[in-house]
Amino acid sequence: DCYHFFDLFSNIQDCDMWMAAHAAKFDGQGKFGRAEWDKLLGHCMAITDAPGCSFGPELIEAYPEAKVILVERDIEAWYKSFSIIIDVIFNPAFSIGRLVASLDPFWAGRVQGLQRRWMADVLNATTLETAHAAARDRYRAHSAEVRKITPKDRLLEYELGSGWEPLCNFLGKEVPNVPFPRINEAAALRER
Repeated sequence: DCYHFFDLFSNIQDCDMWMAAHAAKFDGQGKFGRAEWDKLLGHCMAITDAPGCSFGPELIEAYPEAKVILVERDIEAWYKSFSIIIDVIFNPAFSIGRLVASLDPFWAGRVQGLQRRWMADVLNATTLETAHAAARDRYRAHSAEVRKITPKDRLLEYELGSGWEPLCNFLGKEVPNVPFPRINEAAALRER
C-alpha cells in the first residue's frame, strides 16, 4: 500500500490525524512521533504526495530504516500540474464547496479543512495569488531540505521518466516485465 492524498477520500478519519500532525509541527501543539505515524501510516509500504510531503524531516527521523526517493522533474511541468490543485482549492466557484463543507463537517469539511491548513502551513498561502507566488520556491526548498537531511545511502534522486532500472536497483528489487506506470495526477484529481 502506498499512501497518497486520494486515500483521504476513503479514510476520512485520517484527516484528523493529519491535522494533529500539522498542529504538532507548525503550532507546537501535541506530539506526533513514531507511534502516531505508525497509527496513520503503519499499513503502508510507502507514502507520496501531500500531505505527507510536508513531513519529510519527521518521517525520515521516525523511520530510520526507510529509503527516500526524491523525484526530480522539470519545475515548470510540476508547476503546471500543481497550479491546477491550487486553483481548485482557492477557486471562488467552489464557494459552494465551502458551504457543503460547513454543512458536512464529518467528510467534506475535514478534507477541505486539511487542504486549506496544508496550503497555509506549507506555502504560507491563504489566497490563490499567494499560493501561486510561493509554489516554485517551496518546491525547490523541499528538494534541498530532503537532500540535506537524508543520509546518502538512503536517498535516490530519481529523475521522472527514468523507468524501472534506477528505482529497482535502489530498492534491491527485480525489474518488472511490465511498462512503468504513469498517472496524470492533475487529471485524476479533476475526475475525483
